[in-house]
Amino acid sequence: MDGVGTSIVGRPRRLSADRRARPTYTFIWEEPVSPLQHYWSLAVEEQFYVVWPWLIVLVLGFAADRLRWRPVTARAVLAGVFASVVVGTFIFAFWETYTNPSVAYFSTISRTWELGIGALLAVCGGAFTKMSIVARTLLGYAGLSGIAWSIVFVTPEMPFPSPWAAVPVLATALVIAAGTGGGQPFLYPLTNRVSGYLGDISYSLYLWHFPVISILAALIPTDDVVVCAAMILGMFALSIASYHFIEDPIRRSSWLEPGRRGLRSVESNHTEKNKYAALGVLTLVTALVVTLALAKATDPVDTRGFQSQPVDILATPSNMPTSSNASKTPTQQLSAEITAALSSTEWPDLTPSVDSLRGQFVPEWKDDKCLDVTRENVSRCVYGDVAADKTVVLLGDSVSISWMPGLRQSLGVQGWKIQSLTKGQCPAIGVSVTRPNNPEGFTEACAAHQLWVLEQVEQMQPDMIVVTSSLGAASLLVGVEAGAEALNVWREATVDRLQALQRISDAQVVLLSPSGQGKNLGECATNFSVPGDCVADGANFFELLQVEQAAAASVPGVRYVSTADWFCTPNRQCPAFAGNTPIFVDGGHITPAYSAKLAPVLGPAILGEG
Repeated sequence: MDGVGTSIVGRPRRLSADRRARPTYTFIWEEPVSPLQHYWSLAVEEQFYVVWPWLIVLVLGFAADRLRWRPVTARAVLAGVFASVVVGTFIFAFWETYTNPSVAYFSTISRTWELGIGALLAVCGGAFTKMSIVARTLLGYAGLSGIAWSIVFVTPEMPFPSPWAAVPVLATALVIAAGTGGGQPFLYPLTNRVSGYLGDISYSLYLWHFPVISILAALIPTDDVVVCAAMILGMFALSIASYHFIEDPIRRSSWLEPGRRGLRSVESNHTEKNKYAALGVLTLVTALVVTLALAKATDPVDTRGFQSQPVDILATPSNMPTSSNASKTPTQQLSAEITAALSSTEWPDLTPSVDSLRGQFVPEWKDDKCLDVTRENVSRCVYGDVAADKTVVLLGDSVSISWMPGLRQSLGVQGWKIQSLTKGQCPAIGVSVTRPNNPEGFTEACAAHQLWVLEQVEQMQPDMIVVTSSLGAASLLVGVEAGAEALNVWREATVDRLQALQRISDAQVVLLSPSGQGKNLGECATNFSVPGDCVADGANFFELLQVEQAAAASVPGVRYVSTADWFCTPNRQCPAFAGNTPIFVDGGHITPAYSAKLAPVLGPAILGEG
């Protein structure tokens, strides 16, 4: 019997996310997911099948024979051994889920208990045959309820696979137990013909569903109902064809079962079923073609009133203005580019190209290793005019250091020395945060860094302090629920940190709002997509901006700089590029090119001249 453990395919879409954390906007580069990603679970099963029979041989073929156990005793001992393995691997999975969730999700050992429950159920199956039909019916509906509950309430934020995978696994075991020992006339949701047929093609569905989802998501990267319908039609068409014309014929072949030769009546019936299957596949494929045509005909972006092609019009050191836009201010030019990008129906020649974006974070982070500034490297993480009399310090995380090219091409060429005091995933304000991909010890390390930064500011006595953090940091607060509570904590901590900086220095404190959020171009930009497929909703971005603006307003003397117009339109739509420049490396970190492109607006805004 197969183990009953199953997984939510595609769940670890962003494996950096800690299962304990609230929903985050933490981004890492991710290429499109392999259509065969879900086959990892088949690999886990096969590894289980290699080891598990030897455990049975050891108990029944060796110990039972040597010790002259009776069959009942041998079965009981085998069940006890299986139960011990299930409990042991469940405890291990619980530990690994909390220490290394990405590994735990795919680990054979962390998944063994799920398959082990299925094997344990097979050993103990005889006990369920003695149960009354009423008891088995109650078990069946209890199991169905557990499965339904899991679909609705088990979320990516809950630790998985341990302990929360136990709910669907045990619920499935109850359903299987309910069907042991004879027919089950009262479990109609599972015993009707439709459910039975879905069970027949379930393996083919498993094989085909994710390739269809991943390929169509790459071709048409939108989440509307039409595309979802196309995915369902495609996976069912392939699954039905695969089951009736590949899987079932192999299973019925004389090569696997020579005794089936000559069973003409069975083969005749099988051929008749294949005719209906072929008709069903043809119908589904026809519906799929129509649905895809509808999907491509739907324009997700309202283009009324805008030009159809983006024009690179913002003046930067690498992109000088033309006579047609020389009269516009840098802010007006940037706004025009953002608006034009939203109305674009074709991709411009992006520089750098999408294919070259992977890992192309700002050189101060990637090449100079100045993302995590400590006592050891603080003296070399200095930029701009290092001999200047005026000093500005930059506080924050990896998104904060992404502003550095823009700061260097604005303040740095205007007689400012720029000192970086950043630390990856550690916000500039005094809040306790967890780290999505490796939370152990990070909260304490971030708190220590935040205190060290205050000491450095007090010692350096800079002329200006730029305080900025990533958009996702507000969703990583330890012990704080996402939503209004997190935003309140963020506002209070921002006020406290701004006041603390004013107390320990005479510097001009500037609160620079986070950079916007966008879609990962590595996922949404394809040969078949249009720019509108990569437009992001900036609702969360604008919500946090309002919170930070209120915090800055409550601390006299603090200069607040909103970045809203640099990434989105007033209606909170945020494109993936401006002019010919990609905005984000991965959806969260600004590209070096865009950071430098913002220099004409970033510098004046920070200096209070914009």
